[in-house]
Amino acid sequence: ADAGYTPAAPAATGAGGDAT
Repeated sequence: ADAGYTPAAPAATGAGGDAT
């Protein structure tokens, strides 16, 4: 759910992606 963060796994946090 981090705004502006583009991870490779969007399902990790739902809206953010990666757990980092």
